[in-house]
Amino acid sequence: MPIAPSSDNYTTGAMPTLFFQRTGSSEFNFGCISTASIEPTLEFLDHFCAISGSRTKDKSVVSEKGIQITFNWDEVNVENIRAFMFGSAVTAVGSGTDTATNEEHVLPAGEGLIKLTFSGISSVTVEFRPDVVVHFDDATTTYADFTSVTRTSASGETPAMDETTDFLYVGHSTKFDKITYDLLILGDGSPIGKYEVWTGAAWTDVTTDVSGAGKNLDADGLIDFDDTSTPFGNWAQTTNNFGILGTSASKFWMRISLSTLGTSTDPTFDVVTHLYVDPTDYQVVPLEGYIFAVDSAGTIAGLKVDVDYTYTTVTSSRFDILDLPTIEGQARLAFSPDVGIGFDWFMPKASLKTNGAFEFTDTDWIAPPSLLEVLDDGTGTAPFGFMDIFDV
Repeated sequence: MPIAPSSDNYTTGAMPTLFFQRTGSSEFNFGCISTASIEPTLEFLDHFCAISGSRTKDKSVVSEKGIQITFNWDEVNVENIRAFMFGSAVTAVGSGTDTATNEEHVLPAGEGLIKLTFSGISSVTVEFRPDVVVHFDDATTTYADFTSVTRTSASGETPAMDETTDFLYVGHSTKFDKITYDLLILGDGSPIGKYEVWTGAAWTDVTTDVSGAGKNLDADGLIDFDDTSTPFGNWAQTTNNFGILGTSASKFWMRISLSTLGTSTDPTFDVVTHLYVDPTDYQVVPLEGYIFAVDSAGTIAGLKVDVDYTYTTVTSSRFDILDLPTIEGQARLAFSPDVGIGFDWFMPKASLKTNGAFEFTDTDWIAPPSLLEVLDDGTGTAPFGFMDIFDV
């Protein structure tokens, strides 16, 4: 960071993001904040000396210290209202479940956060569409691009896989360990599927590391590639535009074919629907409906994904008002303006309090006031937390 004086230190205004995690619970985000202030609260003990006759102050030291954040939150939801009202644990009235399918998100870099539309989530699957899908028909020695079909989930019949030298190439900028596809015509007569990946110098047969209902192209379903296998670890990107693609970006390629044809009907692909993010690349926070991307290498950053999940539905959410003696936990504040200097403040212990009335209005947005008081966590090291400051 520049040393003053420097115009690079000028910082544009922005609202911070404030997170709070109750003791024994999961972290939640207050969402949009309309006002926020950090206020150190210091008491000083002054010393006066009267050697010269009149008392004059000659020393002043801090005798009491604290720090707090006052803020107004704009998102009127169950968790924010519950915190304001010191409410008990939430119980669902008229609870049930529903499913969300193909909800689109973009995975952030590193340990980033994705907020799903609904909360109370379970059975989460993170999927993404292939970058490229190409079919090779050996009889005509031609390649055909089926990428657009894949991305729109429209019907797009490939030529029949009627030779062991017919191939379906599936490519993506990141590795994938699962794949689903729909077959317009199922293979019949005991065909045997073959799967290969590019490992840097040649195609490597990984069929023994692949499992799933549709492995032999005689059924639709999920194909699972063992991500602990040596070939998966050696899987390498390579550039190939097959002579028909406008670009030749480097991809991780899987090549699908039949090592043995069936004795009756040959399979025909309709569409390759999804690839899958490895579940070890993300964590789920069920109650609040978050997904954390935990791929520290950032290899999935910027990936557009479709998320399928089950979520809890309720007629209403109920809690007892003023039920708690205190709301304590840990907190963090993230300030990242467009220009200038940003910072992250980590608070190992904090107490959440109200800071005025919950006012109703018919002329403006509702923005109740709250206060976060940072407490000494008793460790003796950075009792009020620590702050990381950085250039944005």
